[in-house]
Amino acid sequence: MEPSQLPYFPRPSQPPVPQRYRSKRSVLLTVSIVVVALLVLGGGYFALLRLLHTASIGITAQPTDTPLRRARVDIAIFAPTVGGTIDDFRRQYGNASDSQGLSYVATIAGQQVQITLAVDDPSLSLDGYAHVTDVEVQAADFLHGSEPWSASTANAIAKAFLPADAQFQRAVTNIPVGNGNAVISDYVYQSSGMATTFTPSAFTNGSGDKRAPVGTVHYFCQALPPATSGYDWCIITIGTY
Repeated sequence: MEPSQLPYFPRPSQPPVPQRYRSKRSVLLTVSIVVVALLVLGGGYFALLRLLHTASIGITAQPTDTPLRRARVDIAIFAPTVGGTIDDFRRQYGNASDSQGLSYVATIAGQQVQITLAVDDPSLSLDGYAHVTDVEVQAADFLHGSEPWSASTANAIAKAFLPADAQFQRAVTNIPVGNGNAVISDYVYQSSGMATTFTPSAFTNGSGDKRAPVGTVHYFCQALPPATSGYDWCIITIGTY
């Protein structure tokens, strides 16, 4: 999928969780009842300590979200890679070079690069936040037609934006691009983190007309304009080519 086709959805802010208080009389009554129950049942020593601590500060212990949602938030990707968030990239690379927080200048594998992000609609993420679906990386002097990266450097730059748990699956070689005067190799990975970050419908091919295996992420690099020597552009993205 092309980054320019995806709108930016800012990460929604979390509303504060209200704290509920009980009167001292209600707390003491509740504690008394539960103390008796724990002593009768036995083995409740540590539970009793936790309860007494909660009562002592006058706050009713309560979950702030459903267990399923908490689990999804805990295992979603929060790193400056595909699957992460804009905030993750900002923490890693500093202030963005655009007003939307989608572009960054950084040094990766010894090369100065321009990073451009695309994020999903939050409805395509299991935790309801906007996560990065595409990371486009290009040489700093990309607009001057320079192709400074070797194949190994281009691969190292692209791999820096794969999820930490990505496992290599296969390489698809000799894919024609442009007018057919250049070819690329597409590298396909599988990531459990991607599978627990995005909904199954988010995993498609580049055209969006075919489903891809859940958890799939891939990258390819090429020279723009196409040439037979050197690389200056890579894209790392959800799904398959």
